[in-house]
Amino acid sequence: MSFTCKSCNAPIIFAVTKNDRRIPLDVEPVAGGNILVTQGLNPSGTPMLFAEVVDPLSQPVTKPLYRAHLPTCSAREHRRTGPSGGVHVP
Repeated sequence: MSFTCKSCNAPIIFAVTKNDRRIPLDVEPVAGGNILVTQGLNPSGTPMLFAEVVDPLSQPVTKPLYRAHLPTCSAREHRRTGPSGGVHVP
């Protein structure tokens, strides 16, 4: 199931990390991606996607890799301001 980014309207998918947090991902796998997405079931038996960050250079992966949506979000600048209005430097 795909969703739409509320900031830039791009199609995205959500996966759950090992820390049980949802992460938005670009919908298509990409060369240079670093997130392996697998399908599984949550504890209640609901199908969901799981995200695992991998280093394709040290751990060869034969499956498609995805990337987080935030670096590609065309409206991401609004997310870089801190609570005081200052800009965070990455």
